[in-house]
Amino acid sequence: MSADDNKKFGEFLKRVRNEKKEHDESFSIRGLAEKIKVSATYLSKIERGELPASNETIYALAKALEVSPDEFFAHAGKLEPELQQKIVSNDSPVKMAAFLRTASGLSQERLEMFQRMMNAVEENEPPPKDESTNNEQTV
Repeated sequence: MSADDNKKFGEFLKRVRNEKKEHDESFSIRGLAEKIKVSATYLSKIERGELPASNETIYALAKALEVSPDEFFAHAGKLEPELQQKIVSNDSPVKMAAFLRTASGLSQERLEMFQRMMNAVEENEPPPKDESTNNEQTV
């Protein structure tokens, strides 16, 4: 993580923690630190962008604050380790990288449609039809 990533992550963490704290005082820095089993000093330094958060800390923060680990890793400027492993251990990491670059340019609607298609494939069901394109050829 770069110093800029540390600062951005710290700002995101502080915002999420303070939103939780509005409804539950146990989300003070000290309270959250106790929940995730780190020192309040360490957590404070992460929020100020002075230290990077370890992967273990990111997972613990995501769980305690009820935020997707993927979102936390993204704000930290990191890839979630399991996802990174899937990319690099893939039979064709070049194709996986090209796929991700292509997918990153899709609209939110298209990404959601693609996710539904992937879920259907995983469940061995036919993928949903995209109503915006008609791939059937008339004879």
